[in-house]
Amino acid sequence: MKIQFKPRTSHKNVWMFYAVLTFFLVIFIFLLPVGKEPMLWAVFGFLFLLFAIVFIQAAALPFGYAVSSEGLVLKHFSSKLIPFEDIQVIRAIDAEKTSRLLETVRKKEATATNDLDFLGAMKSMVTYGKMVQYCSFQIVNQDSKVGRKITDVKAITQGDFVVVITSKDELFLISPEDPDGLIEEVEKYLK
Repeated sequence: MKIQFKPRTSHKNVWMFYAVLTFFLVIFIFLLPVGKEPMLWAVFGFLFLLFAIVFIQAAALPFGYAVSSEGLVLKHFSSKLIPFEDIQVIRAIDAEKTSRLLETVRKKEATATNDLDFLGAMKSMVTYGKMVQYCSFQIVNQDSKVGRKITDVKAITQGDFVVVITSKDELFLISPEDPDGLIEEVEKYLK
């Protein structure tokens, strides 16, 4: 028996705004007389693809979380099963701690790149990518005069995130609607 947990979506409907704006751009392109202008078809195709990507991201359709008898299931287009015996830590963290966690992982990447440690930089980027892969929010990097900085997570959403650390040194940041319920359900199997 699987217990499903919905992903949390942004409390700001910025993505929906972009989706609607892109939709109207697509309609506008449809109204243009295309005729023998292949470039307009390319623009139309690009805008339609952009609309689809933005809409899917806004709706958090490919994301989901479940607790089954085998382990914690993370979904993002495909599913990843984390067996209960591999889970070392599962806990809720607030937006401020999430921002600090993301910054720490990104700083390791920047340090490895600056030291010309190619393998270290690649490992850090893979760690960062795996960490945010199952989070239903788009974590944005901002370039500034002092370097790259993670967007303040409080600006994206309210509520806690869940961090899962496995015995294989994998780190996952997930964003269920009910983080306490998910943690409680997983802890039933960990005892």
